[in-house]
Amino acid sequence: MPPHILDYRKIDLSKIDYSNPTKIKGSYISNITYNGEDIYIQTPLLQNNIEINTIDSRAFLELVFENNTNFYDFLSNFDDANMLKIHKSSIEWFNKEVPLDVVEDFYSGSLKHKNNPKLKLKFNKTESCFIYDKNQKIMNSIKKKCYVICILKFNGFKFLSQQVISEWIPVQIKTDYELDLDEQTKNYLITVDIYN
Repeated sequence: MPPHILDYRKIDLSKIDYSNPTKIKGSYISNITYNGEDIYIQTPLLQNNIEINTIDSRAFLELVFENNTNFYDFLSNFDDANMLKIHKSSIEWFNKEVPLDVVEDFYSGSLKHKNNPKLKLKFNKTESCFIYDKNQKIMNSIKKKCYVICILKFNGFKFLSQQVISEWIPVQIKTDYELDLDEQTKNYLITVDIYN
């Protein structure tokens, strides 16, 4: 069954549920849900600043916001809500109070605020992310400076000794160009006109 894609503009941040962290492979993990389901969203059209080659198994997207201030505001507010939750739950979760400024210093999210804000996304092309051209054909690379729409899954928190990793992971990416490929689409989720 395909995941339910949320409209990020309609998410009520006060209704996000956070699980108590559990120890998995040496670190603590907290899952985050909305209405009992994993959080999936569709991005608006964003420009990618990094070329992704077919030989890379682990890859990065670096997306710039341009005029998409609503999406930037959502991600920023989402991170703020996460940091506040970690601070308020620190006694329950870790048996000690962690000041908000310490949480802010340790918090490492996908949204990067320095200079021109960017959304930096890590993904593994061989396991979890399909890339499509504009005709919904599967492809293996993304050009620099192209435009993309992504389906993102929020991956929850990973607590390390002095870092809280909070990541959005792309599960599908659609580019604005066309490749001549034989492979057909499978399980395509992105709705081009979702925000029209």
